[in-house]
Amino acid sequence: MVTTSAVAGDAADAHEARELSRAYNESTRLALARLTAEATAVGAHGVVSVRATFGRPAWAQGAIEVRVIGTAVREPDAPGALWLCDLSGQDWWALRRGGWRLVAFVYGHCAWVAVTGPDDRRIVRGAISAEFEHFGDALRQCRQRAAGQMAEMSAAAGGQGIVGVHLQRRLEDVRVVRHHPGRTGVADPREGDEVAEAIPFQWSDNLLVLSATGTAVRAAPAPAATARLRLVVPLTPRRERQVPVTAEATFE
Repeated sequence: MVTTSAVAGDAADAHEARELSRAYNESTRLALARLTAEATAVGAHGVVSVRATFGRPAWAQGAIEVRVIGTAVREPDAPGALWLCDLSGQDWWALRRGGWRLVAFVYGHCAWVAVTGPDDRRIVRGAISAEFEHFGDALRQCRQRAAGQMAEMSAAAGGQGIVGVHLQRRLEDVRVVRHHPGRTGVADPREGDEVAEAIPFQWSDNLLVLSATGTAVRAAPAPAATARLRLVVPLTPRRERQVPVTAEATFE
């Protein structure tokens, strides 16, 4: 059940369940910390093919479940800190050889209450082809906010871009109950119905949760310039030389 207090806020956040969004972010942070601890325990330098799954287990009402798995690897020249990425081993190595370095595993979550309106119900009841605009708007809002969280994490870690982005979408029905002021109960006013039985009116909205994960990267520092050795061998016959000259080496 999502009550009005769960989605209350300023105008920009009017439909975001911000506590739920924060709960997903905190759960992800804890799961990644445990994965990092396990990789460190086995002497790994990093973890590739990180996959995160998110859900709401049926056995614990209101709980959030985050599962994270990956493959621990070692590098020929070990970096300073252990890293995580959602790229495959081949993609990670190709990225590394291309002059890029992994910075951090980044993520973002957004839970959004998509309110169902009369137009949506008419579409369902009339069996017509039309866009559910409220759902499209909710999906766009979730994507923008989740991507914004990822960009902030990347920038804070010194990343120059994000690769290997994965999106997961989950949709839940939310049963919302409202009491009409001054009355014991009315039918759904959005339908234009008249006063019905003395019970609160209720309807089903949608709770959309979008999760985004990726790997922040930055260009590796350019190697220091090294001197090149060039051998200069005289081609003139020895008897034509005025001064004996031997092969000399110059640097450039």
